[in-house]
Amino acid sequence: MPETRSHQPLTNADDLINLARTFLEALNKGLRSLPELDKLQSLERIVATSLAIVRGSTNEWRPIHKLPAEVLGRIFQLATPSNIPGFFRCDDFEAMKSDLRARMVISHVCVRWRAVALDMATFWSIVDMTSPPWALAGLERSRAAPMHVFARYPLHNTVAGSLLASQGIRIREFSLEMPTQHQSTVPSELAMVLPPVPNLECLCITTVCEDHGRLRPHLDLEHRPRIFPCPPLRLTRLILSGQCWFPGGLPLGQITHLRLTDTSPCSYPSLVALLRQCILLEEVVLADVQIIAGNEDEVLNERPVELPHLRLLTLSARRPSWMRGYLLRTLVFPPTLILRLFGFEEGYTATRDLPQSPVFTQALDTLVFQDASTESGIIFQAAGPDPSCGLLIDAQRLRQPYTTPSLRSIRQLFFGLMGTLGTITRLTISSARLDNAVPFFPTMPSVVFLRLVDCAPVGLAWNNDPLLSTAFHACVVRFPNLVELQIWSPRGSIRQLPCVPRHLQRYTFYHVRRENRENDAFARSRDSDSDEALVLYREHGVQFVKCDATGEPDVDLPGIRPTRGLSDW
Repeated sequence: MPETRSHQPLTNADDLINLARTFLEALNKGLRSLPELDKLQSLERIVATSLAIVRGSTNEWRPIHKLPAEVLGRIFQLATPSNIPGFFRCDDFEAMKSDLRARMVISHVCVRWRAVALDMATFWSIVDMTSPPWALAGLERSRAAPMHVFARYPLHNTVAGSLLASQGIRIREFSLEMPTQHQSTVPSELAMVLPPVPNLECLCITTVCEDHGRLRPHLDLEHRPRIFPCPPLRLTRLILSGQCWFPGGLPLGQITHLRLTDTSPCSYPSLVALLRQCILLEEVVLADVQIIAGNEDEVLNERPVELPHLRLLTLSARRPSWMRGYLLRTLVFPPTLILRLFGFEEGYTATRDLPQSPVFTQALDTLVFQDASTESGIIFQAAGPDPSCGLLIDAQRLRQPYTTPSLRSIRQLFFGLMGTLGTITRLTISSARLDNAVPFFPTMPSVVFLRLVDCAPVGLAWNNDPLLSTAFHACVVRFPNLVELQIWSPRGSIRQLPCVPRHLQRYTFYHVRRENRENDAFARSRDSDSDEALVLYREHGVQFVKCDATGEPDVDLPGIRPTRGLSDW
């Protein structure tokens, strides 16, 4: 791309005076009589030059202009969208282009900013091979810096192959997009087009596919076309999305991060065989991977797969898949693991033969149960003192309310993974029907802290609603050793709760204000010291706290939910 000529700030007083005199003389002549075209153009050049000099000299006095180039370059890096959590992903071409546009804008603010940006090789290390001008500029400006390359299939119809021929040693991340018209293509010629990439660390292949369905060939995990002429021996991360083929010639034994999303159907034995080869796996995401098998015996006879280094396992399915249960049964979980399960509630109706209480769940002591009747569905979160152990089960709801078989299967899955819940000491239950949610749990003598969050919608019969009382009585039976109880609710019936059990050391009501007349009237009644219910609560040591909706507790456990989407690690 062409470079703009820079104007150095004017430092010689005589030059400044001469330029000003020339400008005034030309302006004076222009006012008396209309000058000729060449004189007007000469005047325009003088004005533009003067303006550039004045602006450059003005910038000299601004604080940001006094920053060292190293500090300013660091600010540029932090200002790009790729530094925003959750924005930049190597399989997102639109995010990549947005990031490149931001870098181009930064380099066109002023002369000094452009000079600093052009001098930063790492600032241009994202190379878009889909646009030859961008590719040439990126390859030139990045100089010898490691590169993240984006390319689109087919490569032989672009200049990408020739441009990359001598740059393979610099490529650290390579992202290849298969457009829709090639969604069923298995490229066998890539090894003859792409250069050797001995330092490649991350490979991402994304197929743009509108129909992940049935007309495409199945994902063949056994016959794998090579895409590089030589194995990338430093490869540790592999990301495949929408694929109907699996790249060959990769060092599977050293892959630490594997993500498969929205693939065409693949056989269960071949998937298990693939996982068995990846013995160093640390983080695995299988999202909407359609798994098929010839018969049930073929699945049950699979040998267990040991992944001793596994730290994170995410399984997600938008369709019911009984095969997910068998996958949980086949994998041998290490002592420390964060397990995330996502899917519609119908997907849990066929989970069976699950391992009973894996080792990592025995270290969990905090449990959150969310029954969002109008939102996502039933959610379990469990964590412990060790941040490397955790469990998330997010059963999205398709029908209202839950059917009895699906509730039974979700409960079976949860207790199959958590065992008797004998290690849980802190429990949070969040639901619009706490009277139904509390009985979901068995007797748990280990629980000493209980938080009930009433997600009641606006418009209830505030003063005659017995749901809180029913939930309270169920708590006394199921959690006999409670030490602290918190109840968060917007209901007026919170003042109808029974007195405090003697074994409780701390008992707190949090009345959550909502924008409705009944709720506000009840909240005002709490300000009166003569309120009989309030006086009775005080006599039994009950704390009563008023708060607005923004003060409701955040029930999510740190590190359990993904912060950047289901398929991120």
